[in-house]
Amino acid sequence: MGRDAFRLAAEAGDMDALAAALDQEVHFRGPAFGTADVVGRERVMGILKIAFEKVYRDFSYVESLDNGDRCVLLFTSQVGEHAIEGAQVLRFGDHDLVVELVVMARPAPGAAAIGEEIVRHLDYDPREEG
Repeated sequence: MGRDAFRLAAEAGDMDALAAALDQEVHFRGPAFGTADVVGRERVMGILKIAFEKVYRDFSYVESLDNGDRCVLLFTSQVGEHAIEGAQVLRFGDHDLVVELVVMARPAPGAAAIGEEIVRHLDYDPREEG
């Protein structure tokens, strides 16, 4: 597994490979999810699967910035009526697995739309946890 595994899996839409790129205890923070981290591969994959399969349209990485144990993946996407610019900040741990994933997006209404659409498809509301 290499440090490009997450990006390559996301680009290919390969959810099994995306899950394999995550540490078992990965922490996730994203737009409109409040202050508590979503923890664990299964829960984080639930969010990512919804994002990549149901929320993002025309998703594309435009740049990758690496620095030590962190990588920032800049992306563009369409979410509903919103043209999104965003960043996925990955922190790597043992075996180059992602131990932390932070998603940021703009403009604010688009970031809110991402969170609302994901929560609409989940069987729990991460904004109410923690």
